[in-house]
Amino acid sequence: MAVGVALAGVAYRGDVIVINRLRAAAAAVALALPLAAHAGVIYDNLPTGPRYGGYCFFNTTCAANHRFVGDNYAAQLFTLADAATIKSAGFVEMDLEVYGTSVNWKFYLADGAGGLPGTLVTEGSSAILASTNIDVDHQYNISLNLFDLPSISLDAGDYYFALQLVSPVEDIFLTEGLRNSGAAETNDGGASWSAPYEELSSVGVALYGTIGGAVPEPATWALMIMGFGGAGAMLRRRSRPLIGEPTS
Repeated sequence: MAVGVALAGVAYRGDVIVINRLRAAAAAVALALPLAAHAGVIYDNLPTGPRYGGYCFFNTTCAANHRFVGDNYAAQLFTLADAATIKSAGFVEMDLEVYGTSVNWKFYLADGAGGLPGTLVTEGSSAILASTNIDVDHQYNISLNLFDLPSISLDAGDYYFALQLVSPVEDIFLTEGLRNSGAAETNDGGASWSAPYEELSSVGVALYGTIGGAVPEPATWALMIMGFGGAGAMLRRRSRPLIGEPTS
């Protein structure tokens, strides 16, 4: 049963949150991308708005609360035209100023039935290095999360990047990505897969590594975070309410 409260520009329905407002998060992302490019952007599916949607099933507390035993992963299809070494990753989520602590991640070949995840390439866990608010809508933050990976060398081909957020709270929602396809999910740790991720056609993730530049260093991460945070603050000051939205 879908039960929730309607806020101006926000619809909340149980385990899904949808924000419907003209946003400036795309510009915030764009301002940070030149810095990321020097770090080697291998794949970028971060959202740009103006419409944001998200589901919480990728986080362990939400999955456990909905009888999935905390073993849900969301995944995104990506293609490598050339071999690459992936060193770090990011994702965008919606939160209430409480963040996840770490990420369980997996890389799969896209050789499963129907082009879904099939052969597991590698897996592991990483601590989240930074969770940076890039925008705000009412009480919900839109946050960029960054974490390191070991050196993962992949040949050219089609892959899935899957992630599961270790979270102390249910209300952290993985956002829809920029593209309109490629999302998948599992409720059993990867034994079986389906598409998409709930109702999201793609999920907001990015991968960084050696293609196009150097591997991110701590100073580079700091500059990226400053770019996202500063741009988000600037754009929030410039935002205009929609018709019917409270002005105070």
